[in-house]
Amino acid sequence: QVKNDIAYIKTKRENYENLIKNTKIGNKYSEFLKSGPFITSDDEEIKKVAQKLKQDNLYNTAKALEKWVYENINDKSFSVNFANSREVLKTKKGDCSEHAVLLMALLRASEIPCQAVGGLMYSAEPFNAFSYHMWVKAYVGQWIYLDPSFDEKTFSPLHLSMTETPLNDLSDRADLSLSVLNSLSKIKIKIINSSKASEKSNVIGQNQAFNFLSLLGGTEDFSHKVNLSGNPDNVKEFVISTKKQEDYTRSGFFEFSQGNIEAAIENFSQAINLIKFNDTYADIQFARKMASLGLFSMSDKILEKTYDKDIWTIQIQTIKDLYYPKAIDDKPEKTLAKVLSTINFEKNADKAINLLNENQKAFEKNDYANYLYAKAYIEQKDYKKAFEYLKTAIKTNPENQTYKLEIAKVLIEFKEYKTAQKILEYLENQKICDSYFEKELKKELFWIKSKDRNEFDSMYYLAKYYALNGDFSECKLILNKIQEKFPENSDLYAFKGDISYKLNDFDSALENYENSLKFNKRNKKSIRGIANLDMLKGEYNKALNGYKNALKYDKNSVEILLNIAKTYQILSYEKDAYETYLEILKLDETNLKANYELALINLQDDNKEIAINLLKKTLSINPDYFNSWLKLAEIEISNDNYFLAKSYLIPLQHINSQIPQYYYLTGLIAKKNENYTSARNNFKKAIEIRPNYYEAKQELDNLK
Repeated sequence: QVKNDIAYIKTKRENYENLIKNTKIGNKYSEFLKSGPFITSDDEEIKKVAQKLKQDNLYNTAKALEKWVYENINDKSFSVNFANSREVLKTKKGDCSEHAVLLMALLRASEIPCQAVGGLMYSAEPFNAFSYHMWVKAYVGQWIYLDPSFDEKTFSPLHLSMTETPLNDLSDRADLSLSVLNSLSKIKIKIINSSKASEKSNVIGQNQAFNFLSLLGGTEDFSHKVNLSGNPDNVKEFVISTKKQEDYTRSGFFEFSQGNIEAAIENFSQAINLIKFNDTYADIQFARKMASLGLFSMSDKILEKTYDKDIWTIQIQTIKDLYYPKAIDDKPEKTLAKVLSTINFEKNADKAINLLNENQKAFEKNDYANYLYAKAYIEQKDYKKAFEYLKTAIKTNPENQTYKLEIAKVLIEFKEYKTAQKILEYLENQKICDSYFEKELKKELFWIKSKDRNEFDSMYYLAKYYALNGDFSECKLILNKIQEKFPENSDLYAFKGDISYKLNDFDSALENYENSLKFNKRNKKSIRGIANLDMLKGEYNKALNGYKNALKYDKNSVEILLNIAKTYQILSYEKDAYETYLEILKLDETNLKANYELALINLQDDNKEIAINLLKKTLSINPDYFNSWLKLAEIEISNDNYFLAKSYLIPLQHINSQIPQYYYLTGLIAKKNENYTSARNNFKKAIEIRPNYYEAKQELDNLK
């Protein structure tokens, strides 16, 4: 009903028990089955996952995909800027939009029509609030709603749908968010009745009906005030008892995006307090997020309490090198955080510059303030002013690597490609242990090289740029165009061979490598590529000779040396492998694979202390390298040090919760602590993920 510009809305939980469960869909839904810039449903990896999760009908398939997306996006990060589904599948990180686009790609790869839905969602944690949210609508015989951002069996009544789009075009993304966000200042929402709070969730009334009173066309700011029926005190007690760290984090990011810095800090502080005391992985990730938002004081407090410096020192230094100003001063920090929010979320460069100008004297020698001036002017495309502010920031704080990356990007806008390239190559040589930063560097380098006057180099590096972004179809199109103009270029065929190899098209890979060698018998990439194919066929001695031949033409190639060392191990030439890994570390001391393999060799020789140090070093390089966490846990279990073993397994809850060894080792610890119920459940979970897990089956049989 609508009376006096007041719309009375009642929502209830969706019940899909009796819906039509089709197995095939007609042609009239083709608009909702397309692959595009965001929904990359034609991607081979997307198709593989979709095929693996296929069920007996479309509804069951859709629900299986929804659950898989929730469980596999293990970094619920708000820092991702609307990635496409291919990138989300690769990084396993993102907020509601990344959850939605990945689910949509998997649905369309399963021939299930779908579209994106934008609107508002209500949560009672950490406080009563409606905020922007994105979910999915799918056709399985009738239209149903799916929300992969939450672990719920049925779709809750806490969603208010405001707009829908197939998200097939670049413009659809802007239309989706703007149609919701532009309405926020015109709507005031108040709950006038709801069911009592569910004991199993942090949201109010998600199992029953939910009533809203929406005041449309008002001039007041969007309101978070909520009136609840029943006993308010009981509800309050319930809310306090069910706080979740991710809820505070989500609300903190929402408040930050709205420019409410004080409220954001309060929420982030609550989130930090709820991180487990020995969950250093979560601490480091949270510190990184806070630093990226300019909340350096908060980040620093987290980093100061970090233990096990052998693992975390490099990561701590990386955070400081990428984000930190010359000196931390919490007095102007909130103002500068407000500026960053205004630039990144409001997209209002004028307002940001005015905020900075109001405090110009205080900010004059503040390198981070100068950096934010530059970001605002970049938003306005005033690259000349941005360049001057970046120069000042770098002069004040030459340790900050993000400033240098930003100035290189500005130089690219000036078409000063050679100078920008020098800066990027300098940064590349610093070997900053941050995968996102490394990828950004490579992307910018390939982009610069694609501007080369030499036609071959220009097209070649443009193809590499697309390959780095995972767009292999565009990459192959460019390579085919190059081949038409330069049909006898050895490097071109080597590159085509590498792309075919990545896509598991091994016949095409061999053909391209052989064509490459016709034009240059010394092409190390093609020699190595053929050796890789020999490895796949199990012809290890032949592969070893191929790698050694490739090494003749690049004696310092870490990649080729790694291939040689691994082949030595397969052939049981342990001493040769060990010496080759040591040689690799002389060339690149932060090489993760060499450190890890040396750790395993030392572990075989019962040199546990050396192995532990090497494993910790791999984690200092990349804390997401889960094999090292597993090995450290195994070692401590063998030492009967179960508390430490368990602490080494905690990061796997964040990295990937579907690793069978995690549950097996957790089961062993539970068994040692005589918690047999937990042990059985964990062994069963390990077998569920890997049905042929012999050790887990044996342990489970022993407990019966």
